[in-house]
Amino acid sequence: MAEAENKNHFVLVHGVCHGAWNWFKLKPQPGWSQCYTFIQHTLLDLAASGVNMKAIHDAIVVGHDLGGLNLALAMDLFPHKISVGVFLSAFMPDTIHQPLYLVDKDFEIVTIGSPEETFTITIMGPNFLKFRLYQVSSIENLELAKTLVRPGSLFYQDLPKAKKLSDEGYGSDQAMSIELQRWMINNNPPKAVLEIKGAEHMPMFFKTKQLCDVLMREKEFEIEGLKKRTDTEKREKRNQRS
Repeated sequence: MAEAENKNHFVLVHGVCHGAWNWFKLKPQPGWSQCYTFIQHTLLDLAASGVNMKAIHDAIVVGHDLGGLNLALAMDLFPHKISVGVFLSAFMPDTIHQPLYLVDKDFEIVTIGSPEETFTITIMGPNFLKFRLYQVSSIENLELAKTLVRPGSLFYQDLPKAKKLSDEGYGSDQAMSIELQRWMINNNPPKAVLEIKGAEHMPMFFKTKQLCDVLMREKEFEIEGLKKRTDTEKREKRNQRS
């Protein structure tokens, strides 16, 4: 029982056109097994290789790229299940605009289907991968990505229906400009902003050790967040008794 309570659960959410395979270099890093004995990893393959139905509680959720939108929506809907949200080179919506606003701002899209029923996707070609996402990665990482990437949905038909996020719930990156990243940070300031020097849009491949070190630091924020949550719940119970 004590072991279960001490487990540190990371949920890793991949970005558009990619899959859970994105994290294969991070998972075997020594820091994940030696620094903290009871660390669990849940690699979410979003609508790619199946449906992940694991129940998550007090998780540190890492959203990469468009996975930041998934993370933001999850934080808004299930704030008591996510102790820390980490936006890794990710889209970070604010509480002013609808989530679709960011997709409109920084994505090139392709519309397929009939005039009556359209479906919006984005496609990453070999040159985009080479010069925008994997420009400092090894040729092996690039070839792996060229083999495994697939057309990705931008949820263009669904995001306009999404409500604005609530206030309560909620390097050298060629794919996402530094101006856009700073704009998102200023629009919705997080608790901390950490930079991995010399990283590209896919730091899990080229700066794996540094990324692992950054994620280990999130435990500090998780402990602080859980302590505040516990103190709040205790106060609420005392108020109910009185």
